[in-house]
Amino acid sequence: MNDWEQAANSQAASAGVNERLIRGLRDVSHTMRSLRESRGGQRRILMILEEMGGVCTQRELTARLGIQPGSASEVIAKLENAGCIARTISETDRRTADIALTEAGKALAAEARRDRTRRHEEMFSCLSPEEKAALLRLLEKLNGDWRIRYPGAGECRGNPPGARCTGVTANSVTYEKDGKAETIQADNVILAAGMKALVAEADALMGLTPDFAEIGDCVRARTAEWATKEGFYAAMRL
Repeated sequence: MNDWEQAANSQAASAGVNERLIRGLRDVSHTMRSLRESRGGQRRILMILEEMGGVCTQRELTARLGIQPGSASEVIAKLENAGCIARTISETDRRTADIALTEAGKALAAEARRDRTRRHEEMFSCLSPEEKAALLRLLEKLNGDWRIRYPGAGECRGNPPGARCTGVTANSVTYEKDGKAETIQADNVILAAGMKALVAEADALMGLTPDFAEIGDCVRARTAEWATKEGFYAAMRL
């Protein structure tokens, strides 16, 4: 075997390892996403309330959750009906409500935290302490390199609650909130259109960027689970 053939084989072997690493990281990421609590899930809300001292305003909680006020109100109402929280008009700002954990809510929050800790321990139970430490060092090294090599690639931003999208360009999204116009720089733009196939809106975005993927309801009205899966695999292809 000559030098050229040896170099070609070595390059092919290296490429094969890289592909396996990418697939492995992708599969692990997909599993972690499926196991984590949803952003507006009831158990997560109870744990966040516990972290905030058991009492906060509904506005503060909504901002901490990072979801739309309407979605937050719906989940909070369910928790109130279940006896997990109590709502009263705020004495400092009568436009919002104070939310407090009840004793039942505190118990469920503690149970949810124990379940999360157990799940985290279970996820790495196949590794020895030495292997965990080695994996952590490698991940920190990889993350540090990627933050420099691909600046901004790990950021994911959306319009803040109450904002209205006013335009999409090839590398940014403009929105308006409280009468003030703002711009978010973005490499990828995701249009969440709801349970209706809005083909015209999807067509308007096509051609603005080199990569374009149609997922979820802009193709055909389906469940959020389908849209999430399609969005994940579309992102992995970018």
